[in-house]
Order: sequence, then C-alpha cells, then structure tokens
Amino acid sequence: MLEILRSYNTGTDYPTCAAASAHFQAQKSRRRQGNLMPATAFCVGRDKTIPRLAWICEAQDGQYAFTIGPGVDSGDAFIVEGVWDGPFAERGFAASDHFYGSGALVDGRGVVFAPPRLCTDYLYVLQDKQARKAYVSNSFCFIFKRAGIRPEGEFFARFRGCLHATTAAESRLGADRGSPLICEDASLAMFRMMYHNFRIAEDGGIRHDMRVPLDPGASDFSAYRAYLLAKVAALTVNGAAAERNTPALPITMLSTGYDSSAVSAVCAQAGVRDAITLDVTTTGHYDCGAEIAASLGLNCIRVESPGGRVVPDLNIRLPRDVAGIHEFLASPGLGDNVVFANMEPYLSGRIVFSGLYGDGCWAREGNGSGLAHHLPYMKSRNEFRLRVGYSLAPMPAFGAYFPCMLQQIGAHPSMKPYALGGFYDRPIARRLAEEAGVPRELFGQRKAANNFNILNHMDFFTKAVETVMERYR
Repeated sequence: MLEILRSYNTGTDYPTCAAASAHFQAQKSRRRQGNLMPATAFCVGRDKTIPRLAWICEAQDGQYAFTIGPGVDSGDAFIVEGVWDGPFAERGFAASDHFYGSGALVDGRGVVFAPPRLCTDYLYVLQDKQARKAYVSNSFCFIFKRAGIRPEGEFFARFRGCLHATTAAESRLGADRGSPLICEDASLAMFRMMYHNFRIAEDGGIRHDMRVPLDPGASDFSAYRAYLLAKVAALTVNGAAAERNTPALPITMLSTGYDSSAVSAVCAQAGVRDAITLDVTTTGHYDCGAEIAASLGLNCIRVESPGGRVVPDLNIRLPRDVAGIHEFLASPGLGDNVVFANMEPYLSGRIVFSGLYGDGCWAREGNGSGLAHHLPYMKSRNEFRLRVGYSLAPMPAFGAYFPCMLQQIGAHPSMKPYALGGFYDRPIARRLAEEAGVPRELFGQRKAANNFNILNHMDFFTKAVETVMERYR
C-alpha cells in the first residue's frame, strides 16, 4: 500500500500515477454497492425566484424531478451550469476533465451527476433511507429547505459539527481518496461529492462513476503553455455558445502574486481582454495588479476590498452578526471569500479565470495527486457564485490531476533562469508571466494574501444557513 501511495503522489510518469489512481478509485467504489436507480422520468421545472445557478433534483422510484434557477441551461434530458472544454451543443460536460460548474444528464445507464472538477467546490446529496429517496443539489441550503431539515434539529446539529472538519480533511486527500460522507444517522446521510461523477442507487444512496483523467501530454514548458492556451480558448468558446441562456464572457483575477499574474498572462495571450483586481494594501503590501494588467494590455477593473483600501490584519473577529456576509458563512469554508463581495457587479455572467490551486500545482513541491487542496481557504464562495451567476476556472488545476508533469517541467534545466530560490518560488508561473511581457519586479516578490481569516465564523454558521435557506423554496 505504501508503494502505491508513493507512486500516486510522486510517480514520474502518467501510467504509474494513473494505475495508482485506479487502485484508490476501485477501493472507494467497493465501499458502496447496490443497484442503480433507473431513469423512468427526467422532469425539469424552472424557478425564477431562486439564485441564478442553483438547482436541485429529487430522485425516487426512477423519477428525477429537477428545479433549476433562471441561469441554469437545460434541454432534452440534461441540466447544466458552468463551462467545459468542448462544444456546448454536444453536452459533453460529464465526460470532460475540465468542467467548472455542475449538472446532470441521461445516458445509457440512467442519470449521471457531474460535480466541478475541483476539491474546493462540491455537489451535495442527502439520502433519506426510509423513503429510499435522494436530494442532489449544488447547495446544501437548498437541500435542507426542500427536505424540511431545520437548523434547530438534531440532524443539522450533527451536520454542523462535521461539515468543516470533514471537508478540510477529505479535500487534503484529494478526489480519489477522500470520503464523501459528511454525517449520518439512522434515517439520513449527507454526502459531499467532489470531482468524480456519480449516480443514485435504488435506496437513495450514491454510487461512484469514476474514471482516470486523460494524460495532458505536455512534456515540456512550451507544450504546457500551448495546453493552457488551448484550454482557455475552449472554455471561452463554450461560454460564448449561442445555445446558452446567457453567454459567459471571460475575465481574469489579478494581484501581484505569482499565480494570478501567470494566469492573466496566459489569458491575455488567448484573447481575454478584462482583468479584475483588489485595490488594497494588505499587511503593508500593495497588492493591486493594475500595472501588471497594463503590461499585458488588459482592461483592469479596480475594486476596493470589503476591509477598505488598507487592511492591517487579515485575522478578524466579527463583533456581531453581519447579514451581508451570510452567504459566505453558510459554507464548508471559513467565510474568507467575502473578500470578493465588492466584485459582484463585474462577475455576473462571467467565466472567472483564477490562480486557485497555484500553491498545490505550480509550487516546487505540490500537494500530490487528485487535485488535493491543503489550504483551509477558498471554500466559501458557493452561495455567492450561485446568486451572482459565474463560473470559476482555476488555471493551475488544468491538466494537473497528477503532479508528475509539472514537477518534471519545473525541474528542467531550461527553467533555472526563472527559479529565484527561497520559499516562494514558482518557475513555471514566473516564466509564463515574464515571457508574456510582465516585468520581473512587478510580481512574485512576496507571498501575500487578501482573504480574511474570520476567527469566529462558526458563531454565525447556523444563522447564516437559516438566512440563505430563505432564498429557496
């Protein structure tokens, strides 16, 4: 077992890593057996009063009944919110390794549900064991509202006590090894589904529908950059498809850090024209990316941080219940994504390219296979995203399911001019940005952060969930 785990996280080639991945996936699949629920009916109703991208499915006795928000696309036996690297008309999101959103469709085996291809964003499933029924949604608040689970009840208390710890632990393990179970009792079970497709069983439980991601086939830096450019182009074309309810236009997040600078450089080369940045000085460091945007020819939107233009300390304790941030606290995260609240007017109807996963994929020592996510942050944007209506596409995660490719590229002698040494050193990101025209001194000089660490976020979790539940019906 230790040898398999070593191959999984540090294997030097795709076949070795893929074999280890298949091993862990098989182990996970064996834990839950049983017949799949057939698809005798797939019904979709649209509710214009709920958040734009929210949806829920109630599955029982072969009947799959969906309620979708006004921004969710639907058609003959499918629903989807988000973008992927293929033609929209072909509905290939469930087969894509680069799907940033969520959805469901009918195939030859029944109904398959597709979560985001990340370990920071999820679909949720509530199994009602007695009714042999499942609720599937991209919002656990929507599930609680529809299933009649109240915040003062015993099951919610169990969920509250498990959600954050299990999410942190399982996202660190990654998509292949992380357990989906959040909590359960004799009547109910709640699951958090990340990355891999799944189906509903006859008893309302889950059955994984797992697959090993394809080999990106990028053997050197030039091939890797071409791969990133192709993915940005494909996602952008998908977002602009005429068949969509509302086209999604690209925008890139930008700061003075390594990851967002590299992401913005690739986006600019791929034809993206807009960037957005926080105009803020955090713990003494001015982190606005406007100069970088200018060097790339990007139109830069400057937005003030919710903490003001100068933030002396990211560790904060809320003095009282603040209604405006409930949607960030009603999450498996720390509420830290409230830092993006003032960007709302510019994110609606967008594909947001970001540097999320840069720490795990572009750093010299990554987080291992399965897109494992080791940081506690960046898991609290979901309800904000569903309401505002945008897709998040983290470029460092593209083709990075296994670390072997990026580790080999980063360690190649040709990357030495872009390796500055020290803890904060990312040769791949630096080369992507510098060769696109970003001056060396403008980025990657200091490890900075803008996300708040809300020390008492759990004090307001129950009230936050109760408030967000009122968005749904």
